[in-house]
Amino acid sequence: MNAWPKFPAFFALSASALALGSCGGGSSPSGALPSARPSASPHATPSPSPKPTPTLTPTAVPTAAGGVGVGVGPAKIKHVVFVVQENRSFDDIFGGFDASGKPFPGADVWSNPDSGEPTPHDHNGNPVTMQQGLLEDCFSPAHYHPNSVQDVDGGAMNGFDLEPVSKLACAPSTPPPTFPYRYIAESEVASYWQLAETYVVADRMFEPMSSGSFGAHLYLAAGQSANTIDEPSNTPWGCDAPIGTIVDVITHGGGEVPGVFPCFAIPSFADELDLHGVSWRYYAGARNDYGYLWSIFDAFERIRNGPEWTSNVINPPAQFLTDVGNGTLAAMTWITPTLDTSDHPVSHSNLGPSWVASVVNAVGASQFWNSTAIFITWDDWGGWYDHVPPPTLSPVALGIRVPLIVVSPYARAGYVSHVVHTTGSVLHFAEEAFNLPSLGEEDARADDLGDAFDFTQMPRTFGTQLRTRYKVDAIRRAASTSRGRPAGARDDDD
Repeated sequence: MNAWPKFPAFFALSASALALGSCGGGSSPSGALPSARPSASPHATPSPSPKPTPTLTPTAVPTAAGGVGVGVGPAKIKHVVFVVQENRSFDDIFGGFDASGKPFPGADVWSNPDSGEPTPHDHNGNPVTMQQGLLEDCFSPAHYHPNSVQDVDGGAMNGFDLEPVSKLACAPSTPPPTFPYRYIAESEVASYWQLAETYVVADRMFEPMSSGSFGAHLYLAAGQSANTIDEPSNTPWGCDAPIGTIVDVITHGGGEVPGVFPCFAIPSFADELDLHGVSWRYYAGARNDYGYLWSIFDAFERIRNGPEWTSNVINPPAQFLTDVGNGTLAAMTWITPTLDTSDHPVSHSNLGPSWVASVVNAVGASQFWNSTAIFITWDDWGGWYDHVPPPTLSPVALGIRVPLIVVSPYARAGYVSHVVHTTGSVLHFAEEAFNLPSLGEEDARADDLGDAFDFTQMPRTFGTQLRTRYKVDAIRRAASTSRGRPAGARDDDD
């Protein structure tokens, strides 16, 4: 894992990358609008549901090739689809209640915590009543490394009321200090709950480092952050950043110092795929969409300034639905959202769950279903409350807990994984599926998600398409629409 700095060797930058221009503006969306907003309300704590004790490491079993792993085997999985959403903690997405007032069954949530875990309190030790919120609420909590350290507070998980909260132009008032202590109404995230209840949800998935989106997305593509942390000083990020842009680097004590231009020559998982002839695609927002910030291969000099920038980095994300429908799916696929299809608070949108469900539906209805594993996660916690203290592996790792949903014909049914995972676990899984060597970073340290699968079972049929709040045409339009920075969003609000 890349917890400690190795600079300056990691900061090999391209002089040609420094000459690239800055970002353009975006147009207003024409897609579906959020539905009527119910008022926020507190919930009483329901009776707990039973769940097994979480574990830090899975049990390794022999693979088909005879090594130690999870028995993935290229004969079973030929396609890995890595769907990335934005800025939500586990308690924020799965901390709500179903129609009968019960929490998510078997998961470790704030309303049904494991024994001895923290309960919602502010930094003064006062109990906080969790409030029900919506994806399209008009506020965005701060979520940089210093905010994470403050939130975790040595494991007390009681510093969330100290976070600054951005007020978007749509905000009706100033939020209270306890605004981050919220969970999304189950009706808003019904697609996520349906997937989690049908397949696998992990309640010990942690961001690999306590950082905002830039560092988190570097880990998605390379299992490391090039020893950088948080966000570049200007937008767009990566090799397209304006001259003079820098991103902080990590000190040995976990601090931050002004660093380097955010365009790197570090190895990526795409390099491994290319070297071994394994196909890949990365679907992301276009240059004039706010979601272009999450097009992380812009930060990899070889790809941004090479032919794969146009052949393998695809926009808009809606093209994925067209490609799969036309019988095209790469072996390794990353999918990031447009602003309008993201769960990011600044999107002021609740289209995210419908977008993710449409991706799963497309694969489920295709010829690729029986050979595919889909991993759905959120890049960082977004500043939202979570009650589970992250394991301490270094001064900057691990980060705060985020959701992970695993969908596959070989995924266990209705299973809650209590094994510690990170995004490195998905890379580790893909390495085993495609018989690739390790990058030697977070992928080498992390587990391989073996507990989420049963490769001895017959592949499950996909069955009925997932229900979505919005029709496919509206979802496709939102996943094709470019929209610039929303009014009121901070320059550093990723």
